[in-house]
Amino acid sequence: MQLQIKTTGLTLTPDIDSYLRKKLVAIEKLLVEHPTAHLFVELAKASGHHEKGNIYKAEFTLRGPALSHRAVVEAAALLEAIDLGKDELVEEIRSAKDKRLAVFKRGAQKVKEMLHRFNPWSGE
Repeated sequence: MQLQIKTTGLTLTPDIDSYLRKKLVAIEKLLVEHPTAHLFVELAKASGHHEKGNIYKAEFTLRGPALSHRAVVEAAALLEAIDLGKDELVEEIRSAKDKRLAVFKRGAQKVKEMLHRFNPWSGE
């Protein structure tokens, strides 16, 4: 998985970078079958003039062949926004994978039923 990090309104310190990369290991594990996937991460300070409410934003965009997922989260702390955004993206990837497997299994079940109905030795 390729990773691109962008910051807006704040500087990317080595501590934040290492924390982000540590959290993204869970996403890499889910994308084993998509080695060419590209993850764009934007960390931003959404509000500069007042210090109340959700002022930090983490935006995750995952692109690749047969992949398109996005998660945008705002939170009061940057690390909290990273955690929530990562969790949202992981849930979206898992949901898509579960749907894809369910469709495959339904199709396989239909083929199996058709093969059971077809009996070449019955003389029909």
